[in-house]
Amino acid sequence: MKKIFLIIALTACVSAIYAQGNNKNEGTPLRETFWFLKVLNGQKIAATNDNEPYIVFDQSNTYYGNLGCNSFFGKYSASSKKIKLQYKGATKKLCPDMSSEELFLKAQKAPITHYTINGDILTLYVKGEEYMRFQAGVNPNKSDKANINAIESEDPDFNDKGERETQREDSGENLGE
Repeated sequence: MKKIFLIIALTACVSAIYAQGNNKNEGTPLRETFWFLKVLNGQKIAATNDNEPYIVFDQSNTYYGNLGCNSFFGKYSASSKKIKLQYKGATKKLCPDMSSEELFLKAQKAPITHYTINGDILTLYVKGEEYMRFQAGVNPNKSDKANINAIESEDPDFNDKGERETQREDSGENLGE
């Protein structure tokens, strides 16, 4: 009887230790974390124009960030380690070095299928292969969001709606307030 009790106690201890180890690997949340791009399609990415490229996934299934010079945004869906990005638009400033910026912008349009988080490292995958690797960090800006008013969208409804609202405000039209 003592042997059975000892085996049960040891099994419980091993299970508790294993569970604690797994929790450490999942410590950084996907959402509301500033994820700084470190590797893209096997290439190390360095800061350009004094900005390190990053992405943030918010609670309302919108993502936004900085390419190194320009801001971008889109929509995403994530569940059970699966993720799908739907790029919507970016600002169009001309900057001295746009090499990694163009790669990061193109990467957001790739067919990303799932992600893993190991400690403070987020990895996004395409067809089972690592495509982008990010490291969690602190907000590099004073504001949390990209300047969405300055972003040109590939979604015609986004641009048209903004233009209609601006026209109504300029004409003094009652907006139901």
